[in-house]
Amino acid sequence: YCTECFYKKRYTSTTTVDRYCTECFYKKRYTSTITVDRYCTECFYKKRYTSTTTVDRYCIECFYKKRYTSTTTVDRYCTECFYKKRYTSTITVDRYCTECFYKKRYTSTTTVDRYCTECFYKKRYTSTITVDRYCTECFYKKRYTSTTTVDRYCIECFYKKRYTSTTTGDIA
Repeated sequence: YCTECFYKKRYTSTTTVDRYCTECFYKKRYTSTITVDRYCTECFYKKRYTSTTTVDRYCIECFYKKRYTSTTTVDRYCTECFYKKRYTSTITVDRYCTECFYKKRYTSTTTVDRYCTECFYKKRYTSTITVDRYCTECFYKKRYTSTTTVDRYCIECFYKKRYTSTTTGDIA
């Protein structure tokens, strides 16, 4: 979902996988074909929408503006890099930008745990389990919140788009 709308308290949810903007909802822009597939009818009729699967609909305009960055729960990527053919993959759930990879910004201990090597070497990172890494500096300053035991993130970093995951398999 859009963090701007989220912080402005426009969001509501009927289920854990169905978040939408209440402002748009009350303006009757929203419709749904299934419980996990909500989208803006205004954008839909303007042909901005596309879909890769039945449960993954998004607005092309919003997608390019970095508001939506996922085709599946475990595969997040930069559309700009994707279209410029910078992406490569070792397995279906492990995609990354080759440009960033070659610049040594990314490293990995497991297939679902990617983090910035710069932060790692500066001892900001710690881990309680293999899929839960976070910044110790932020942690001690009480900036952290968590929805599940494997999903911790820094509130400050979250606002700055550094952490964008609410699932166990997508840490970014």
